[in-house]
Amino acid sequence: SNGIKVNTGASNRIGSTTMSGNISLTADLIDLEGGGALTVQSSGDLQIKPNSGTATIGIGDGAVGTLNLNAVEIGRLVNGFSSITIGHITGGGSAIDVRTQAFTDPLAIRAPQAGASITVNGALSTGSGTSAGSITLQAGDNITLADSTSITTQSQTITLNSDADRLANGYISLGTSAAIASNGGAITLGGGTDASTGFAVSGTANQSGVLLGTSASIASAGGNVIVNGRASAAGLNSGIFLNPSSSINSAAGSMTLTGQATSTTTNNFNNGVSLNGGALSATTGAISVTGMTSAASVAGATGIELSGLGAVGKAITTTTGACTLNCSASTNVGASGTHAGVALHDGFAVDTAD
Repeated sequence: SNGIKVNTGASNRIGSTTMSGNISLTADLIDLEGGGALTVQSSGDLQIKPNSGTATIGIGDGAVGTLNLNAVEIGRLVNGFSSITIGHITGGGSAIDVRTQAFTDPLAIRAPQAGASITVNGALSTGSGTSAGSITLQAGDNITLADSTSITTQSQTITLNSDADRLANGYISLGTSAAIASNGGAITLGGGTDASTGFAVSGTANQSGVLLGTSASIASAGGNVIVNGRASAAGLNSGIFLNPSSSINSAAGSMTLTGQATSTTTNNFNNGVSLNGGALSATTGAISVTGMTSAASVAGATGIELSGLGAVGKAITTTTGACTLNCSASTNVGASGTHAGVALHDGFAVDTAD
């Protein structure tokens, strides 16, 4: 049975063209498609959430979730809401599966409870003009973009906020060829109560706080970019790790990366920021990279490591924007270990034309 269901009728509606109040739909099972027509409309806020704090959510055709909204149901949400929130604003939340789906208003997908994660398994987007809107993903644990998936806005902000429960276990991972593009809006990846200052945190072995897979990309086309990542578990991990051919490009916007590695387990290589064949670039925007490792008794610990591009590789490039590297490395490494503020390998370079 469904907690909310459309049965029959050609003129069913929740709200109207003149309504300005908020609308909240709360049920574990919602069927907005049913056998009849429906419009859901207001200029206020819309929240759709499960009644249970642990019910899973699926968004888009093919998504898996107890509360499941397919493309037809989402199409019945009439453009004009101040915001659309799917999930719990505070507390609650479980796994959320997001498939290919376009929205026409500012969108927040939230699962802030401990153990709750969000996985993007398709192309999530908002439109342009009157259909433009920001996109925010907030999870108590991890946020993952599967291989070849994307999040796209048109001059609107994109925020990925993991570890919202502040239990130091919520990373952000972009799979192979995954892409985040804001076309002029700010992009923020971080954690805690404020992603712009807090950290996405990996408490998982061999998993970085923020990871860009091979050929993954973040591009703001002029919006400011902030990425904050911390790795605290054992294994080969970094606060922020860019795999080969991955990239972050802010164009005329500023770019600020802050990575920390805090593992105390032996025989690890724990770096604050690792550009392992990945690259950072801007035009007039300034780039600031801060890498810190406080890892004790490890085989290698570097504040910022640049490697993997070969003899002509350039890790960081700007046209006229400034570039600043701030780094520190623990001296508490093992006898066989090495430590450095900045380590450059394989012909890596930092190139600014200013």
